[in-house]
Amino acid sequence: MLTMQIIKEHPELKTFIGLDVDPKAHLLASLKLKNAVERETGPEIHIVAANFEHLKSTLYQLGLAEQGVDGILMDLGMSSMQVGFHFSVFFLLDSAI
Repeated sequence: MLTMQIIKEHPELKTFIGLDVDPKAHLLASLKLKNAVERETGPEIHIVAANFEHLKSTLYQLGLAEQGVDGILMDLGMSSMQVGFHFSVFFLLDSAI
């Protein structure tokens, strides 16, 4: 998970906010991140069930809108979980018609 790698490689992070509209992805991210990040040294973690379009209102709800943010990373793609399939082994895909 790229998010965990970013958090581990940037100990200067004080707060991490993750937004996802997919309930399964939201639950999975919540469990993985909150269990993986050290409470004493890691950032404060907020995983919110919301679309990116609600980022501003989410920041207000968390009391973080006034101080602003230093950076935003958006993963706007679809995961294999959302598409409904994945490949668990490497193989050549024959797409000939």
